[in-house]
Amino acid sequence: MFIPLSFIRRYLDINDKDLIVDGFQRLGIEVENVYKVGFDFNNVKIGKIVEKVDHPNADRVVICKVDFGGDILQILTADKTVEVGDIVLVALSGSTLPNGLKIEKRNIRGIESFGMMLSLSELGWEGIKAYGEGVSKFNFDNFICSNLGKELGEVITTSDWVIEIKPLANKVETLGVFHLAKELSFLLKLPIKENIFANFENFGIYGDDSEKKLDVVLLTNGCKYYKALFLDDVKIEYSPVQFQLMLNWMGSKPINNVVDLTNFLMYEFSNPLHAFDGDDVKGSLIVRQGKKGEIIQALDGKDYEIDENDIVISDKEDKVLALGGVIGSRLFSIKESTRNVIFEIANFAPSFIRRTSKRLALYTNSSKRFDKGIPSIYVDYAHIRLLNLLKDFGIYKGISGFSVAGKVEGHKTVKVDIKKLESFIGIDFGKDEIENIVKVFSFDLVWKNENEFELKTYRNDINEWWDVAEELCRFIGFNSIVEQALNNQNHEKIYSFQNTFFFKDSSIHKISKIRESFVGNGYYEVIGYNLLNPNYLKLFGNDFLTIVNYMSFEHSAYRNSVLPSVLLIASNNYKAGYKHFKIFEIGRVFRQNKEFYELGFVVLNESKSYIFDNEKYILNEIQKLKSIFGDIDLEVTDMYDFLSPGYKVLVKGNDVGFVGILNHKLLDHLYYPPLTLIGQVGIDEVEFGYKTDKSFSDFSEFPLLYKDISFFVDGKLDFSKLKRIFNDSFKNILILKDFYLIDIYEIEQRKSYTFRLELKPLKEVTNEEINGIIEKVFEELKEMGIKRRGS
Repeated sequence: MFIPLSFIRRYLDINDKDLIVDGFQRLGIEVENVYKVGFDFNNVKIGKIVEKVDHPNADRVVICKVDFGGDILQILTADKTVEVGDIVLVALSGSTLPNGLKIEKRNIRGIESFGMMLSLSELGWEGIKAYGEGVSKFNFDNFICSNLGKELGEVITTSDWVIEIKPLANKVETLGVFHLAKELSFLLKLPIKENIFANFENFGIYGDDSEKKLDVVLLTNGCKYYKALFLDDVKIEYSPVQFQLMLNWMGSKPINNVVDLTNFLMYEFSNPLHAFDGDDVKGSLIVRQGKKGEIIQALDGKDYEIDENDIVISDKEDKVLALGGVIGSRLFSIKESTRNVIFEIANFAPSFIRRTSKRLALYTNSSKRFDKGIPSIYVDYAHIRLLNLLKDFGIYKGISGFSVAGKVEGHKTVKVDIKKLESFIGIDFGKDEIENIVKVFSFDLVWKNENEFELKTYRNDINEWWDVAEELCRFIGFNSIVEQALNNQNHEKIYSFQNTFFFKDSSIHKISKIRESFVGNGYYEVIGYNLLNPNYLKLFGNDFLTIVNYMSFEHSAYRNSVLPSVLLIASNNYKAGYKHFKIFEIGRVFRQNKEFYELGFVVLNESKSYIFDNEKYILNEIQKLKSIFGDIDLEVTDMYDFLSPGYKVLVKGNDVGFVGILNHKLLDHLYYPPLTLIGQVGIDEVEFGYKTDKSFSDFSEFPLLYKDISFFVDGKLDFSKLKRIFNDSFKNILILKDFYLIDIYEIEQRKSYTFRLELKPLKEVTNEEINGIIEKVFEELKEMGIKRRGS
């Protein structure tokens, strides 16, 4: 969101942009950029043409006498459309324009010209509206007209600083400059210059609507409160230049005085408005659900098809005037010929607006605000502010009527315990301090006793006492909160084992350790969606939860496994051109009455060497999991249709997950290379590969021994069983420290494997004894279709 400094100065007497930037940051609002806009003009003055004659020696030039508040100067121009009475901006001798052009007194075929009348392009005012295709005429701007002879820079702000902020996601108020100014007012100890609701009681907004021109009918629960204001005999023209410049710097294109007012009020107060040409609306304003097949010819020049989930504003003839809360129709917009105007001030439910915007991929300034949830009371506030601005602009002499449908939602009451609040934040508050802060966010406060008070609020982001705590922290400044040492009586007990610490509930520590281990093994962490397409999730099982009132079928079911999300991310990255990567996610999984953490990972590599040695690569990749989950075992399984081949992951005999090669026939709508390793492990069901209780043992006097064994396998190799047999055979003599694949190839239609055994002797042992044990093992392995090479 772009905020010109001049916008903030409407409410606060401040010129220091750095002070404002610091204030935003202290309020927890991220400032993304600060930059200068516009141009500082020198010797450019406001003049009025009082005489116009043709140049005697140049057919294409006219001679004008221009009044600069009593001083009359002769200015020549090639624009013959200028007329006596036109208000123009003139660059006099010695001035420099934004394009670098220096203006000097010139003699044009014997006639002197003491300056140059300017066009919008010469002023550098791209996007600003004025009359005239050559020299720009500003008769529509009463403020400029009333300051003849003055320097342009003395009358309006032609350059400014723009502060780009990132509004807070859960606070629609941070999308309104007036709300931000109120917060800065408290923080910087500056009074608000203009109370825009000073005359709130005088407008009778809760009075009768007997003067209404037409009815407003609400036929949907997607609109809570709707007001229509009717103005007759309105003159449509351009907004004052200063107003246009400010809107332009905010990123809003000036259009005309009516539309510009609605845009300004949206930026000022965060509640969007819309304006219709009253002569085009017949009978009634009807707020309803859309109908299949309806089309809106939108203001952005595109046509959109409407469905039953959209909110539509129509008239009695069923013409679509607008997509409620998103965009209006260009057929009923404000035109130069418009004389009667209907202002729409409404409150739409966020879920409806969000669904429509997502379906149409249409995100407007209006929809972004309704999406966050706007208190319905803001409709009344916007009503009052609009009337004030209409009078300031001189657009109308009086309102001709208004209609109302729906009502303001009641306020919420939030109970706050002072002691709990102070304990939570770590700061003691006085009653006066709390009351002063509460006034900033427009709450009514009632003290129940010395230690408890109640807040009455309409704001959607304030629901519990901790929301109040957040607001207090923002206003006192998070930097004001002093760090305090943990009190063991109030926090989770910490256990100590020989200088190794862990929390009693170690799930957070466990996830952190697993994440650290995967990153250390060359994986990138990703974050996937919790909500996915139910048809896709069925490929991984039917035990998932669905949402009844979903916004999109593509996101209508909670994932029953973390792996589907990781696979989608891997597919999208592979399709985007990334051919070699390893990714993982540790995320929540949702099943009936249960929520828990799972790990999912994908190893993707399309290189020829990887495809040729895939089984070797995969088994070695699995071996790396030992450094994370400890002594894992694998068991061949065919229970997962999406794996071919597949293995159960066993930890201490417990089935905690699976790993294997992705079955492309099952997931043919995704994009992967021929061989892709995938896996999933339940975090809550595993323990660490490291021990928290560390102990010391003497260094072994015997060196590690290494033995390579090669064998043929008929059928599938049960890696876990093979390892277990070797481990049991070496008991009391050797410890099998490691067991991993180093080579694999196919010969005579049989697969040959070479494994390396890493052995730690427990006593003095000869090579012959070790070989004897290995021979006995291979005798036992013959029943598994395993035969030692060379025997």
